[in-house]
Amino acid sequence: MSKTQELNNRRALLQYAAVLGAGVTVGGLFRGNVSPSSVAGASSPVAADATATREAELAELSDLRTQVANPPVCTPPPTATPVPPTATATEVPIAQAGVQLAYLDIWTLTILGIAPTPGSDDLRPAGQFMRINFEVSHSTRSSKVLLFNDFVLVDGQGRFSRVDRETNRVFLGNSWEYGTEPGVTEPRAMIFDVAADAGDLFVLESDNDPTFRVALRIEERG
Repeated sequence: MSKTQELNNRRALLQYAAVLGAGVTVGGLFRGNVSPSSVAGASSPVAADATATREAELAELSDLRTQVANPPVCTPPPTATPVPPTATATEVPIAQAGVQLAYLDIWTLTILGIAPTPGSDDLRPAGQFMRINFEVSHSTRSSKVLLFNDFVLVDGQGRFSRVDRETNRVFLGNSWEYGTEPGVTEPRAMIFDVAADAGDLFVLESDNDPTFRVALRIEERG
């Protein structure tokens, strides 16, 4: 074989090897077996900066997606439960003496006035006796007894007195508790033993009828 042919053969063999090596490298890149850095021989600074920037962008995008998927919840501060105002009972207006008043939907009472009443040797008050005069009638068809024990006399200092049956019998006799006939208006009275310093102003009330309240003033003292 001549030298010229030998040189041609070597040149062809080297070209073949170069082509084969290039094919292997390209195939490795497509299959992921060979990294671009191994082909280039070393990492490029520009490529490294681009990769870092891309990773930062991807991380920021991931954070934004997380915030959108989980929006913050604004919780208002707790507020104190309002306390309703304390309910107060509506006070019934006080009537004046001399006015006809309905009582327990049956009776009609007209309180005429109040005056001090002296005691006796056999009956002395703890404070002082007060006599209330009034008129009474009712709307039933048979005789009806007014329950005097329901009445309470309140003085200007808020102290109260009740009707004592024995005291009233001594002053008014046994007839003070008799029944009232229908269609008849009868004069009646009640005696109360009030405090010695009760003053001149009183209110007559009833335990059974809270709407019954009558203001009384002592006009003259004997």
